[in-house]
Amino acid sequence: MADENQFEPHTYWDPDFPMILHTDFRQPGSGPMNPHWHPSIELLFVLEGKLTVHIGTDQVTAAPGELVVVNSNELHYMEGEEGLTRYHCLIPNPWTYEEFGLLPENRELTRKIPCDPQISGLVNSIFREWQQKSQWFKPVVKALTLQLMATLYRCYSADERLRLEMRSHVPKQEMVKKTIRLMQENFRQELTVDTLCACVGFSKFYFCRTFKEVTGRTAVEYLNQLRCRQAREYLAAGHCTVQAAAELSGFKNQQYFCRVYKKYFGTPPSSHKGIGAGALPPQEVAQK
Repeated sequence: MADENQFEPHTYWDPDFPMILHTDFRQPGSGPMNPHWHPSIELLFVLEGKLTVHIGTDQVTAAPGELVVVNSNELHYMEGEEGLTRYHCLIPNPWTYEEFGLLPENRELTRKIPCDPQISGLVNSIFREWQQKSQWFKPVVKALTLQLMATLYRCYSADERLRLEMRSHVPKQEMVKKTIRLMQENFRQELTVDTLCACVGFSKFYFCRTFKEVTGRTAVEYLNQLRCRQAREYLAAGHCTVQAAAELSGFKNQQYFCRVYKKYFGTPPSSHKGIGAGALPPQEVAQK
């Protein structure tokens, strides 16, 4: 099962251009993305509106001209504030800058970079080169990205106090990551909070409080949403009845499934039957 509720093993298809760039937007009412993590640093530069990024147990809100940094393997998800939010997203392959001797081992960056003309200029130049794709744009973008990363590590490395604070939350993130993996691997089975607590080895009180603190939702809400997304893919493919999609996704009661499904998607399961995966919103289709 592929889903965005998970570890993202980024694939850099072009060896001459080892980075992921895109300009995204969040519309009002689109709701938060689901938590995920990946080994590469992710840089989010806000162009319009306000972007809130939940990183571990922290919440970072950035305005236009500000940069949010998601350090390696940090569990995170994002949501827009009121109104339209647009932002650039840059995820360079670490060897893009490590091969030049920039080895930021055990060094985290500050999670929010204020408006800085040098940083803004580099980010805008990177995306302008990428969008225009003029001759030799690939080496130019790589050079600009190296300069950007060197500048960030020179000027915005987290101090010792902040690094220790960030690392103090790692056990909570690891517990949640393990729980998410368990849900993904066993979503068709009966999973209770007690079962999940036993599997990850924490008390029910600590587990419930920490899971909601990190993900913004309870474990039951998260599992239901994961199951509903899977059910919607089954329905969109056109090969399942509503009852079959519910059962294949781990719901034992069709009435409860229909109620939960409508809560998350605003429409009954039958409305998605046979529409095809291409008709689903892009961020909801398994595409990574």
